Amino acid sequence: MLFSILAVALMGGLAAAMARSFQGLAAIGAWLVLCLVACALGALALSSQPVGVATLAGRVGSLVVRWGFAAGRGRLLPAVAISWLAWAIFGTALIVALQHRSETQLQLLALAWAVDALALMYVCGIALARRSASMTRGLLPIAGALVGMLAVSAIQWSHPLLPGGRRTALLIAGGPPLYIGGAYGLFLLVMMTFGRRARWN
Repeated sequence: MLFSILAVALMGGLAAAMARSFQGLAAIGAWLVLCLVACALGALALSSQPVGVATLAGRVGSLVVRWGFAAGRGRLLPAVAISWLAWAIFGTALIVALQHRSETQLQLLALAWAVDALALMYVCGIALARRSASMTRGLLPIAGALVGMLAVSAIQWSHPLLPGGRRTALLIAGGPPLYIGGAYGLFLLVMMTFGRRARWN
C-alpha cells in the first residue's frame, strides 16, 4: 500500500512538473507521452520477469501498470492501455487544476470530470471482467448516467442550456459522486464506530 501511494505521489509530481514547464494543451500532450513511456517501461519490466517469480523490476513495473488485468483477463496489453488511460485522466485533471488556480469552478469541474471518467472506466472494467449478459445489462444504466453527466456538464459549461451556467455544470458533474461518496463514507464511519457492538434483529 505504501509503495502504491508513493507511485501515485511520484506520478502526481511529474504531472505538476509538466504543468510548470508547459502551458495548456502542450502540458497535457507532454503528460500523455510521459504516461505512455512509463507504462511501456512498466510493461517491459513485467514481461521480463520469469513466470511465477516476482523480481524488483517487475514490482516497480506493476506500480505503473496496475489497472486493467481483470478486464483484460490477465493479458498485459489491455492492462497497459487501461493503466495509461487512468494515469492520463489523473494527470490531466491535476494539470488543469494547477494551471487554473485562480478559477475555483474550473478546478472543481476538472476534479469532478476525473472522478466521473474513472468511475466510468471502473464500471466498464467490471463488465469486461465478468462478461456476463445480466451483469452488463445491470451496469448499462450506470454507464449511461456517467456518460450523460460528462456530456451534459461539458455542454452546459461551454454553451449553457440551463439556468445557472457553470455552477449548474459543476453540480451535474460533481453532485452525484459527492452525494454517493458522502453517503458511503458515512456508512463506513458508522460501521467502524458501532459495527462490533451493533445488533441487527
